[in-house]
Amino acid sequence: MAGFWAVFAALGIFLGIIENCHGAQYFGKLIGKLSELHHGVSGEVYAVDARTLYIKDFTYDGQGPAAYFYASVYKAADKNGFRLRDENGSGEVIRRYRKEGITLTLPEGKTIHNIKIFYLWCEEFAVNFGDTKVAKNFEYPRPQKIEALKGVHSISSDNIVIVDAQTLLIPNLSYDGEAPGNYYNILTVTIVTVIGYRGNDFFNF
Repeated sequence: MAGFWAVFAALGIFLGIIENCHGAQYFGKLIGKLSELHHGVSGEVYAVDARTLYIKDFTYDGQGPAAYFYASVYKAADKNGFRLRDENGSGEVIRRYRKEGITLTLPEGKTIHNIKIFYLWCEEFAVNFGDTKVAKNFEYPRPQKIEALKGVHSISSDNIVIVDAQTLLIPNLSYDGEAPGNYYNILTVTIVTVIGYRGNDFFNF
């Protein structure tokens, strides 16, 4: 049991770092608020990493005939931009949203460094429903390293990488598997990626 708590104490330290540095809720680095032009569009757009956007409290009435999430390498919100799939990976016309938090991923080959504006675009009538501009020289969050895991039950790892607000990489995690297994799911980190894990059934949920 001591080994179990050593592992999750270390993960608790990570969560504490995020909260202390960014406040109780960290969504990424703020790009800006969506302009409220048409169909009740509103929300705050954050950069999570190079290719990931998070929209906090996103609202849209769903009444546009052919509305999609768009971004552009140009400054104007127009047909020359490119589509983003919705939070479920669908390329269909977007639905109604009521103060929802959603995560969007830029297409392959595109990064936040490349884009100048994010917007909701109606393809049928060529209308911008709302947008936010990406500031010149905007710096998106990048992976950071914190200390490696150390503890009893042969717990060890290389330095932990904080990828973004939801993701940890724990390279070469080693654990002897002797801590009681029925306590493993007391604490949950949203996403933990373990690289080169060596041990006995550590993630036995």
